[in-house]
Amino acid sequence: MENSSNFSNQADACVPIVETTAAMVGKITAYVLVQVVGLTGNILVLYVVRKTKQGQRNVNFLIINMVVSDLVVPVFVVPRHVAEILLDARSQWLLSGLAGQISCKVVCYVQDTATAVSTLTVVLIGCERLVAVVFPLHVKMITAKPRVVLLTLTWIVSALVHAPYLYTFKLTDTSTGKYCIPSWEPEFEEPKTSQMYLTFLCVFLILVPFTLLSAIYATIVWKLVKQEGSLKHATSGTVIRDKMNRNVLKMALAVTAMFAVCWAPLNVYNFIVIFVWNYEVPICEPILDRFRFVAVFLCYTNSAVNPCLYFVFVEHYHTSLTFHVWFLFTSQQEQLRFSGQQVNMFFRARR
Repeated sequence: MENSSNFSNQADACVPIVETTAAMVGKITAYVLVQVVGLTGNILVLYVVRKTKQGQRNVNFLIINMVVSDLVVPVFVVPRHVAEILLDARSQWLLSGLAGQISCKVVCYVQDTATAVSTLTVVLIGCERLVAVVFPLHVKMITAKPRVVLLTLTWIVSALVHAPYLYTFKLTDTSTGKYCIPSWEPEFEEPKTSQMYLTFLCVFLILVPFTLLSAIYATIVWKLVKQEGSLKHATSGTVIRDKMNRNVLKMALAVTAMFAVCWAPLNVYNFIVIFVWNYEVPICEPILDRFRFVAVFLCYTNSAVNPCLYFVFVEHYHTSLTFHVWFLFTSQQEQLRFSGQQVNMFFRARR
């Protein structure tokens, strides 16, 4: 729902806010940092998953889906915002004519579709953890075919949910420049229709997913607490599997919590602008503009934080990454001195 905040562009144009050079440099630096970390981190995750033997696990396919949706931010979204700052075109659309109309619709559509994919993938990760912890014997039933179907559905459902964007988003000329603003007119009544649609998005992509996730993780925690005592007499293989499940669970919880934290400020802002202020922002103050920048920036930060969480909580991810970095910066002669088994022992000694 990030682009639903574009409604505020109409109000943002009421008072031109002059950016200082320091503020512009600070914003560009922040965006570039997110872009570099987001690109590097997500590409490294793809590389590590491809190289590891455990890459066929269900959770890894879900992480890859998350990575692909997260790459939309550093590849497509951040460069546009950096260009706006450099050209001093605050919230304005940089293209005009037919190219401007098409890009206005497509960019907003792809961006929010990718966000919805991330939301649905977070839910699927929670469901995968539920099966792995509560119904471990059923894990092998999730074969390649249902995986492909579920991952494809995250994109199809997200694309269909945001299909109205291709009609509503229009390039609009104002006295201060061109803005990409959603409007249901002339076919539908404003603002009633947009409020109904955004209520649907809020329920489908925020309330339902996070209510479901709360129930899922509560069930998982209950199951783990319940089986705590039985692990005292478990075999070493069971203990190792339990440790792996707990680490992946921590990762899933961290990803879910970070997603909620990063998107909460902007969702609250959008809710107030749309349902309380009815798109007419009564406060044209720099402080509100700064808050909106921070809220939007937090959303983009999520795409850079996620790969860091994967490497922190998934043991074979950071072990594999460490090995490949070691291999990259080690001489060929020294590499030949180690067999595969010795390399594993080398890294175990340093964990």
